[in-house]
Amino acid sequence: FPGVELVLIGSPKLREVYASNPKVRIQPFHYVRRGNLIERFNSWLGLLTVVENEIKEYQSGEVLLFDPDSRLSQLGVLPLIESESYFFFNSRGKDSYPKKISIAELANFWLDTVLGPGQFCYPKVWPIQNHLDNAAIAVDKLHANNYTHVIAINLGVGGNLRKKLEGDFEEQLILELLKQPNTAILLDQGFGDEEQTGTERILSAAKRQGFPTNSCLFSELAYIKDLQGVIGVKCTIGEIASLIAHSDEFIGYDSACQHISAALGRPTYTIFAGSNNVRFIRRWTACGPNVSEIIYVDTLSHTQQYETKDIVERILDRRCQNEGANECLP
Repeated sequence: FPGVELVLIGSPKLREVYASNPKVRIQPFHYVRRGNLIERFNSWLGLLTVVENEIKEYQSGEVLLFDPDSRLSQLGVLPLIESESYFFFNSRGKDSYPKKISIAELANFWLDTVLGPGQFCYPKVWPIQNHLDNAAIAVDKLHANNYTHVIAINLGVGGNLRKKLEGDFEEQLILELLKQPNTAILLDQGFGDEEQTGTERILSAAKRQGFPTNSCLFSELAYIKDLQGVIGVKCTIGEIASLIAHSDEFIGYDSACQHISAALGRPTYTIFAGSNNVRFIRRWTACGPNVSEIIYVDTLSHTQQYETKDIVERILDRRCQNEGANECLP
């Protein structure tokens, strides 16, 4: 449908990662994720109004609604439009689906069955151009200071603490990465007191080890003259997406950022904890035109113990395998 307008209904944050695509219009809609049953039904009623307003000027058959197994429709249970115009991506449960593919690959498979076979499409995002420009300035400054390799890191877990590794894993990971030749780190400070406190702890550990550190708002990056070492950056989702876009790789827990990184074509390394369901992990592996690696950590089994040093070494080994051993020598 080359002449179609794409209307994406969802969080206003979506604007930050799709704003540069003129064919995509964001229709903001708030969903009470942790609300009770009544609040969720009210969200559906509000969504009905949004959909009705969007389609009122069109004739039957001129609008298609694609539901990506969304909470907004309670996973396809609550109706939104006439059935002839409604396409539901049942991402959780068709026996005919291939079992060993990611959600992005499954979306391609499903769209081929709905619209006919087509070329494989990797996920894509289009961050705000001004954010991309500011990120480019920051990375250029690091390059000017002889940092030839810039890593973007986000250690947020969206409030799901099961995905997070306890102890000093995060500090040790940053310290080992900083020991790599000519390496700088752009560290997202995270959202909420707990994540920001964790970032401060990491920066303090790096400073004690003698590495240059800094902390700033994303909007301040372009004005800091001497960027070095590890920089804690207070970011929105669109701003960290822009930093990832200009970095050489991304490392983080299982979160939106891993998928953004893969969509931007960055080498992506995801620490995946909080689940021992192999199919779930495979489904949510990031998909993009570059390397997307999972470093799995069993945090659920009582008999399974993990060592911080072991996890850090596994991450470093994966990076070395993909970058070439010469680039990983201390």
